[in-house]
Amino acid sequence: MAIDPNFVNALSSLGAALIQLGEAQEAIYYCKKALAIDPNFVDALNNLGEGLAQLGENEEAITILRKAISLSPGYPVAHKNLSLKLLLSGDYENGLKEYEWRFHGKVRSKSFNLHAHPSSLKKWDGGSHCSGNRLVVIGEQGLGDILQFMRYIPYLRKRGMTVALCTVHTKLYGLIQASGIASELYSPEEVSQLTMGEWLPLLSLPMYLKVRPDNPLVRESYIKVPEERISYWKQKLSSEKRPIIGINWQGNAKAERGSTRGRSFPLETFTSLTEKTDASLLSLQKGSGSEQLAGCKFLDRFVGCQEEINQTWDFVETAAMMLNCDLIITMDTVVAHLAGGLGRPTWLLLKKFPDWRWGMEGDTTFWYPSMRLLRQRQRGNWQEVMDRTASALQQIVSSRQA
Repeated sequence: MAIDPNFVNALSSLGAALIQLGEAQEAIYYCKKALAIDPNFVDALNNLGEGLAQLGENEEAITILRKAISLSPGYPVAHKNLSLKLLLSGDYENGLKEYEWRFHGKVRSKSFNLHAHPSSLKKWDGGSHCSGNRLVVIGEQGLGDILQFMRYIPYLRKRGMTVALCTVHTKLYGLIQASGIASELYSPEEVSQLTMGEWLPLLSLPMYLKVRPDNPLVRESYIKVPEERISYWKQKLSSEKRPIIGINWQGNAKAERGSTRGRSFPLETFTSLTEKTDASLLSLQKGSGSEQLAGCKFLDRFVGCQEEINQTWDFVETAAMMLNCDLIITMDTVVAHLAGGLGRPTWLLLKKFPDWRWGMEGDTTFWYPSMRLLRQRQRGNWQEVMDRTASALQQIVSSRQA
């Protein structure tokens, strides 16, 4: 831009880079500068829509993205971005249709990755749920996405279909099998050898099944754990005399960019909760973020077997621990979906402008009846959320002790 400050491609690209860094205000400035030169430059319109969405201007973002699509109807990134804004606003009918663009062009090569490509199978059109139909559901995206949307596989099986699941997340295999989710569980290599049946991406199921906030289809808990594992952790935790709260504070650090940036918070944010509530804590944190335990000021508040828990990474075991907790408090990561799928009382702490599945308002979610949403009132202010969480928990504990 030093050579040509009016080079619209450079201005728009700078806007896109700033969005990934969470610098939405500055990104909007450069996108608008590009559009002042070329009002119909679709890349700049798309990036402007993303910048506006980061600042919570969701409806304006939808308008801008629709303009980009009107100028370039086959522009997949704008369709994908529009889908997320529509879903966030609660428009599932149109949002899920637009969401099908996630596998087109550059969108597919980024975060919307299918776990397998069954070239020998026909893609299911959702038109028949007849007994005997064979369907292979192909997993996509992250661990939380698998746990949230695998609920629709038993729903189809109850209607007589034979439904298998394929995912690269082998660490979920034990939990999927224990829960009786799929007729069969395939690796990507095994799927490539299949010649019979039809297939569908996992996150396309809500569109074909017409899932809406007023039509969730599946509301009961669907993740199951062997009784002996529940009993094992019940015995391990039996010496705890106070209520047990499972906590999680950080997601995958590598994934915290763009729309997911800002969803995590430091472990020390829980300090006010420990000061206001007489409860034992159980850390569910694994990997990145767990190193904060070493210097934690309230380390003495964690359960006696915390060290064994830290060394236990299996999802079945983690689920069994959760079933022995009185409450789970977590940020938006796989822990939230595991707790919700188990039907455990869960308090989900959300940044001000959250992921599409949580909507923009309300303290409940149709995805998980046992879940309470506690939202940031000011962007980036996690302490206020935690203070509110601690006060609400204090009231509950006090009422039970009365």
